[in-house]
Amino acid sequence: MAENWHYPKISANTPSKPLQNQAKNAKPTMVNSSFAQALEQATAKSVVMSAHASQRLQMRGVPVTTQTMSNLNKAAEQLSAKNAKESLVIMGGVGYVLNVPNRTVVTAMRLGEQEANVITNIDSALVMPNS
Repeated sequence: MAENWHYPKISANTPSKPLQNQAKNAKPTMVNSSFAQALEQATAKSVVMSAHASQRLQMRGVPVTTQTMSNLNKAAEQLSAKNAKESLVIMGGVGYVLNVPNRTVVTAMRLGEQEANVITNIDSALVMPNS
């Protein structure tokens, strides 16, 4: 994570000579890292289901629990760290195609229920352990 540095403010009413010395000798201070972490977590986008994915899951009788969404969020973080764009996430016999930059599940299917599962236009795959 990038470090955030802040320098002392320089007032317009201060004579110019001391300002130059003050700015020259100023030591940066670091922003409270717990605040920076909290801000990053608050602005992090959670994974959402597209309408298409929701329909597919409902048609196939696949429940979407808070644990499922939590695991998809973890998967999105891991895949984002590897610069993945379109990924297949496999969890508990279900495959989710995840658009990583948008954090959106674009489609989902039960694995093994069809004769063949051909999944195209992905650049990565992640197999999540059963929890």
